[in-house]
Parts: sequence; C-alpha cells; structure tokens
Amino acid sequence: MSSDPNNGVAVSDSIGAPSNAAQTMPRQQSERSAAFQRSACTTIRLAFGTTVLERALHSDGHLDGIGIYTLEMLRHLPRIGITPQKVAFEGFRGTQIGSDVFPLPGRFSRNLLKSAVLGIPFSGNRDISGHFDLFHATDHHIPKYTRVPVLANLMDPVPLMNPDWSDSHLRRVKNWFFRRSAQWADRYVTISQFVVSDLVTYFGIPRHKIDVVELGVDDIYFEPIPEDERIANLATFGIKGPFFLFIGTLQPRKNVSHVIDAFNRLPLKMRRACPLVVAGRAGWSSERERDQLAKLSAEGTGQWLDYVTPFQKRCLLQSARAFVFPSLYEGFGLPVLEAFASRLPVIASDFSSIPEVAGNAAALLPPRDIEAWTSAMTRIVEDDQWHDSLVGAGLLRAQGFTWSETARKTAAIYSDMAAQA
Repeated sequence: MSSDPNNGVAVSDSIGAPSNAAQTMPRQQSERSAAFQRSACTTIRLAFGTTVLERALHSDGHLDGIGIYTLEMLRHLPRIGITPQKVAFEGFRGTQIGSDVFPLPGRFSRNLLKSAVLGIPFSGNRDISGHFDLFHATDHHIPKYTRVPVLANLMDPVPLMNPDWSDSHLRRVKNWFFRRSAQWADRYVTISQFVVSDLVTYFGIPRHKIDVVELGVDDIYFEPIPEDERIANLATFGIKGPFFLFIGTLQPRKNVSHVIDAFNRLPLKMRRACPLVVAGRAGWSSERERDQLAKLSAEGTGQWLDYVTPFQKRCLLQSARAFVFPSLYEGFGLPVLEAFASRLPVIASDFSSIPEVAGNAAALLPPRDIEAWTSAMTRIVEDDQWHDSLVGAGLLRAQGFTWSETARKTAAIYSDMAAQA
C-alpha cells in the first residue's frame, strides 16, 4: 500500500491498487498476488460494528451519514466475497438488536468508562479472538481489544475542533472519552484527504495509520422518477414548480441561516417563483433557523419539511432548480454527490472537503459570503445554459464515486491488517 510522499497518508486512489513496481511484475505473479488477496479476504472472520445502525433501525428508521455508510458496506462487501458479521453492544439506550447480530457483552458506555479510567480491555476480550480475526468499528463505538486488531472509522473531528457546533451537554466529558477511545484502534479509515491533518491534530493519532477511502453514491439516485410520480408526491407537501433545496440537519455547522439570508436578498418575485425548501430535522441550537423558516413560510417563499422518506428525498432532488449546501465543515459531503447523481446543479461551500468531492462540477463559494450566494442563486434561476452545464458536470463527477469501490478499497485494508496480525 503506497503513501502520499507529501504527508505520509495512504492515498485513496492507491488503496488496493498495484504500485508502479507491481505493474512491472510478470502477469503470472500479479495474478497470484490478486488471488492471494481475494483468498485472504474471504477467510477473514470480520466483526462489523452496527451499534448505531441497530439503534436507527429499531427506532424511527432515520439513518445519518454513519448509518448510511454501515448499511452500504453491509450490502457491498458480500459482493466481493466478504461476509461481515454484524456486531453490536447490548442494550444501547434501551434499544433491541436484530436476531442476526452478534451481541457484544455489556453496554458500550460502561465498557468505555472502565477501559478509559482503568486501562483494561473491554468485556469479552479473551473470547473475541475465538469468534473473529478483525474488528471494524464503523460508527465511533471503538472498543479496547488486545486479542484482535481494530480498524476504526473516523469521519471527522468536529466535536473536538469546534465544540460550539455540538450539543453542549457534558461535551467536555464526551470529547475526552471520544478522543481516548479513538486512540485504541490499530488503524483508521477516513473519508477525505482534507480531514486527515485534523484527525492527527485533534485525536493525536499517527498519520501513517490513516487510510483515505471515499464514500460512494447509491445507484438509485441515478434512476429518474417519472414526472407524474414526482409531481403527485411533492403535491402532498404543497410543493410545485422550481425551488431551491437544502437537505440536512438544522445545526450551526450546516450554516443554513446564511443561505436563508442570501435567499432573502433575492427579489420577492423570484423568491415566490423559486422558493427555498429545507428538508431536515431540527438539531442542536437551531432556534434561529426555525424562526427564519417560519417567516419564509408565512410569506409564501419557503417551506420546512421536518422529515422526508428516502423516496420523497429523491423526488425533491429530481424536481428542484438547484441544491444549496453552505456547510462550514464536512468530512466528505455526501449530499453533494447525491444531488449530482440526481441531475441537480449544486451551489456549495468552497471549504473543508467539499471542493475535493465536488471538483469543478459545482459552483463553490465562501460559505459566509452572502452577496456571492445571492448572485449565484440569481444566476442559476436566470441562466439556463449555466444550469445545464452544471447538471452535466455533476452527473459525470458522481459516476466516479461508487460503494463497490469503497468496499474494494476497504477490503484491501482488511487483507493488509490480517497479513500483519
């Protein structure tokens, strides 16, 4: 596995791909090497953490970014010969776990406290190697095991780097435990090159232990929904005609208030012809955004949809005039790819990982430059040629991000860790 000479981080494009030296090997030797990697993967007894996913599936069914990642990997790993065994900690917040899930002993919070304070392994440490060869902690529930290697996903360090963006309740205590548990893993996967240096800074983990594997976009977003179905579905919300769309939780990091301020600078006639639709639940410290959205609704220029189903989400993406995404920090920015795949032009923040994901396929703007956002929103309404060019560029960009490739690159890490165990 090669590393970027500039930062010592394994580059996503090289994960599982042959190096220059490998490309010069005789064909027979290359084939033997590939066959060995496939064999190693299929024989790994993989514990695949699903605690957060189980919580969602046994409550309201709403999946956040971690839940989507976990579910997609469970779908795609078996297609390349890996059968992950779902594992979850018992009694997480009183929720149940599925019958196909291997129960890990004790609650995660109790194990975490014991291991962080006393330095001892999690319950079941002695027995874990009898069941598994590798533990993949997909959802920030990172155990302290000494009998099997642990691979941990770290999507971003947002709670540590900017506590004001997270729920303040016991935040300092939660951050201490989060940072402590993150250091227990043997290796890490993150989702963009941008976030690597922040993980090193805020978690104190070595660069050489971090691999970058980008996320994918679900194939279903590329599938057009018949227009009559979209119209009928959106009519249940009272939505018709073109509109600006934001999808995501209302919270300070998403910067929704600034895009509302930019929208409010548009002429009233344009705002009524192309209103702003926000789909997402109210998160922590979202009072201002909720007040702003209530005013838009009162004047007939906007609408807040607290929750939408996956199908309703696709109807929105395929019916809007543009997707607006002014986030102040993203570990990846999957909603940008989902909009691209839905043939929806994107106006997005030019900060954090978003330029890395969007490339040249979106209109990228400083997230707090309200005048620039107003100008871009005006242009996307009036300039059909620009609108259509962004649609084409975005669709092409989205086709380069697949969950099958995410699974393949992750499998290469499994093989590497198994070989070193």
